[in-house]
Amino acid sequence: MGLANYLRETRTELKHVSWPTRAQAVNFTVLVIVLSFAVALVLSSFDIGYDYLLEKFVIGEAGPALSPDLNLGAETATTTDSTADDVRVDITPVDTGTTP
Repeated sequence: MGLANYLRETRTELKHVSWPTRAQAVNFTVLVIVLSFAVALVLSSFDIGYDYLLEKFVIGEAGPALSPDLNLGAETATTTDSTADDVRVDITPVDTGTTP
């Protein structure tokens, strides 16, 4: 009886709902899509800007040698004889006990 009563009351409540017209629903849908793209563009511009600033001022020229795009696998990178103008990276293998 509980489920039947719940469904009956739900049906009664849905009759009191003021549903939007088709034009309103379409307008609100377009608004949500446009605002979603606008927010995506703003967040993307912040991401690109922060990435640029990090590369320019924090990472510097050593960035590409130590970037996550470089797959080191079972190797470690150590810097030797580094100055502000010259950065050399020596990569030495690490014995992990397994063979590839």
